[in-house]
Amino acid sequence: MNSIVEYALSIVSSIAKIHSREVKDSFRARARSFASDVFFNGAAYVLSVTASRSSAEAVEYGLKENNLEKLINAYNNMDFLKKLGLKGKAEEIAYALYGSLLLFVLKNIGVLKASTLAEAIRASIGNIVIDKNASEVAIWFKRFAEAYIP
Repeated sequence: MNSIVEYALSIVSSIAKIHSREVKDSFRARARSFASDVFFNGAAYVLSVTASRSSAEAVEYGLKENNLEKLINAYNNMDFLKKLGLKGKAEEIAYALYGSLLLFVLKNIGVLKASTLAEAIRASIGNIVIDKNASEVAIWFKRFAEAYIP
């Protein structure tokens, strides 16, 4: 897998299969709103918001985990969520999923070189290459979320 479209399709279809209705609905809502947020405000803004509404550790996990399936499934494990400082609420899980998966895609397509959330945010500030790619990811997340999560 190497294209944004392929990543986005795999991600959203996996979320649609394995997560609860509440998490799926919240992820779809995030996908709808973040598509314009990343375009107008940039990747650094969206990463900051996802971390503030979940936890920095939960979003940063997208830089640590190299297996996409394990990354998506991890947010179903209550013990794992607690280690990341999450309470297990659907909305915070959806924010964490969105931010971590955005980081995962940007890292794996080769436009983001970071090992921490802080490094990723710093690298994203004013970086038009990261912002352009993040915007494309966000648009595909939105399209596929609307298709796969009715």
